[in-house]
Amino acid sequence: MPDTRKIVLLAAATAVVIAALCFVGNTPVAGLKLATVVTARFSGLIFAFALVARASQFASRRATIMLAFVAAHGVHFANVLALAILDRGSDFHNLKPQTFITFAVGFSILGVLALTTRAASRAGRITHAITGYVVWALFVFAFFYGRKQPASAAMLIVVIAALLLRIGLGMSAAKARPASA
Repeated sequence: MPDTRKIVLLAAATAVVIAALCFVGNTPVAGLKLATVVTARFSGLIFAFALVARASQFASRRATIMLAFVAAHGVHFANVLALAILDRGSDFHNLKPQTFITFAVGFSILGVLALTTRAASRAGRITHAITGYVVWALFVFAFFYGRKQPASAAMLIVVIAALLLRIGLGMSAAKARPASA
């Protein structure tokens, strides 16, 4: 467990450093906008790694990597929240029902993902899998929406490739297992 804590803290600290670097030479609002985008991409990379880890040699670390994603994405959410407070032009700045729903759904999905990462029950594992695929779909949507930026297009390719790799590794592992009669 101490290794898990260190890896999760490292992911969160790295996301904080990345976010802090976005403020160099920028106004607070411009720095937050950049930090929001960059921390989303960083946590997306960790998520892609967690997605592949389950079907690879990193399977024993899958839960740790997923918790690292949750920590890094928590930093992203903190940036989004700060941007909503500081940027008067932001859609989130005006307290509309959509704002509360967006934040509530986002935090809830992350919470469910974190709480079911080490689930032992079948229902917990199924809930975790469904939540993971929802997160994957949200990343695909977000990166597709921002595809005009080369980094977002690259991240779209990364998250799609991660799912395809997970499926491929899972299929090859299934073929390698002896059939039980």
